[in-house]
Amino acid sequence: MVSHSYALQFLSRLHAKKNNQELKDFLVHLYQPILWRSLTAANHDVRANAAQIFFDAFPLIKPSESRQQMEDDLQMNFDLLFVSDL
Repeated sequence: MVSHSYALQFLSRLHAKKNNQELKDFLVHLYQPILWRSLTAANHDVRANAAQIFFDAFPLIKPSESRQQMEDDLQMNFDLLFVSDL
């Protein structure tokens, strides 16, 4: 089994390539069904691990979307940062 720290190191290298639009679109597409749910999970370890990934990849928006959709996605990112019950 791979340690989560190794996975985070790998993901952080992908997140560092913020100028690659296709990679950013791909990561956002992959994170949407998993990360949003994990940030609101009941288990505190799941939330903590998801938060590490979220903060490393912030903001999670698709550069290829319309301006309005990008603004909506950015607002969702900020809403997740300031949810009081996490």
